[in-house]
Amino acid sequence: MMKRNTLICTVGTSLFEGNLSRLNASTPNAPQNWEAIYKAYIEHDWKTLAVEMLKIPPTERLCGAEINTIAEVLIKYWISLDNLIFLVSDTQNGKNTGELLQIYFEKRCDPVFVFAIQNQ
Repeated sequence: MMKRNTLICTVGTSLFEGNLSRLNASTPNAPQNWEAIYKAYIEHDWKTLAVEMLKIPPTERLCGAEINTIAEVLIKYWISLDNLIFLVSDTQNGKNTGELLQIYFEKRCDPVFVFAIQNQ
């Protein structure tokens, strides 16, 4: 059976709203670099944020649903990741989340594309 090689992923903003915006010293299982992660998030420094997030396992809840799910797919060898396509909303938070994910996966050397879906 031929493995699939393209993953299309819709992107929400829960990584920002539910995870990173609430990150603090009392967050359960906060990584050692939580302060650097939070600072980069607050400053909208997506490149630094991606680098800091790459220091923690992609299966950690803090990484968010998109990174967690893609990690699981790769761990279970469901696909060979030749193309990773993120569909983001055409809002500032959607674009920011897409930009972060693009940088994160590019730094892992995964081929990634981000497309904004316009709100009608």
